[in-house]
Amino acid sequence: DPITPEVVVSATLRVTGAPLADAPVTDVPAVLFPTAYALHAGVPNPFLTSATIRFELPVDSPVDLRVFEVSGRLVRMLVSEGMPRGRHAVRWNGLNERGQRAAPGVYFYRLKAGEFAATRRIVRLR
Repeated sequence: DPITPEVVVSATLRVTGAPLADAPVTDVPAVLFPTAYALHAGVPNPFLTSATIRFELPVDSPVDLRVFEVSGRLVRMLVSEGMPRGRHAVRWNGLNERGQRAAPGVYFYRLKAGEFAATRRIVRLR
């Protein structure tokens, strides 16, 4: 699915060998969690009806994710709440705050999370 390019797969992990009684539960490898804030390119870009915006939080953070016109005018607030650390995805359906379809053109989306801020460009087609 090009709109949601992720697949959930069930898996079973079987560990054999010596017991891990001496390994504390806190020894979870850091690669399981993001180690830095990140804002990724929206996909697809350009898009027709909707785009998915992915971002990463290394710690629980207040998150503000908004879409703006080139002029700087707010088009849509996508997220305004505290979120847990981890990888997140938000879908913008191409609508503005009034529920109307945004015009085709160039838009910017801005993520503010804690002390982190980043902006990326996305294009909406007809």
